[in-house]
Amino acid sequence: MQTKVVFAIVLGTAAAGLGATVIAFGQKTPQAAGAAMTPPAALAPQPAPAPMPALPASNPGLDGDDWQSRLEGFDWESFQGLSPEERRAMMEEMRARMEARMDTNGDGIVDEDERLDAMLDSPMGRRLLDRFDENGDGVLDAEEREALRADWERRQAEREARILKRYDRDGDGVLSDRERRAMQREQRRQQERRMERMVSEFDRDGDGQLDADERANAWQTMRERREIDAFVRRFDSNGDGAITTIDFNAFLVLYQAGDRRADVNQDGSVDALDVTAFRDMMTRAANRP
Repeated sequence: MQTKVVFAIVLGTAAAGLGATVIAFGQKTPQAAGAAMTPPAALAPQPAPAPMPALPASNPGLDGDDWQSRLEGFDWESFQGLSPEERRAMMEEMRARMEARMDTNGDGIVDEDERLDAMLDSPMGRRLLDRFDENGDGVLDAEEREALRADWERRQAEREARILKRYDRDGDGVLSDRERRAMQREQRRQQERRMERMVSEFDRDGDGQLDADERANAWQTMRERREIDAFVRRFDSNGDGAITTIDFNAFLVLYQAGDRRADVNQDGSVDALDVTAFRDMMTRAANRP
């Protein structure tokens, strides 16, 4: 079986897997609203209907407008999910905005380096930058970029293999229409269960759905959890799943060395503000909602 590997990065993925926006690497794509980003032909999964799109965590690649206000032009139908037409319209707008922001040289083509730069300017991308920036200069040189690409291609191939193993019932190495529909049904069931858990947690008036205030509370709480979880993943030096004085001391070693990995507030410099930011995040992590 020959499967084309597409280097894919998920930006702004919502907590609990409620949706995602994908940037695909390894191809040049004309800048256009609604331009398709083609997955490997053997899989080609169609996005399962999602009750709520992803909430980007201050992701410049998705435009700097307030996310909630940008959604006001769409009918939420009491938070029970967008219609297929509304989802398509939203995704087309998101793609158009993202493509325009990524095309930094204005040539109408978003090349691989522009996509990679956009990804690195996301919260997840900054974590990858910390991991692959071997010389600590805050940018990825050609060798470091190649190491990042190779790592993600490997991860993508592993993900595709897992999907095929789970859903390729006849073992021919390709998802048939029937197998793809079975995968989509399972994904929808998983999303429905996640939505049920959200309603159970945030439905304060007990009417079985989330009104505007409950929805705003859910978004704020889930954003807070994502930020805290990202901080813990980044600075949990001993892998115990928590931030303690051990991790703070490990951070101070980086801070005193001026290592850019100590740039907690991600303002491009390592200074006393990062110590304050670390302590603030420790408090938030200890009181995670």
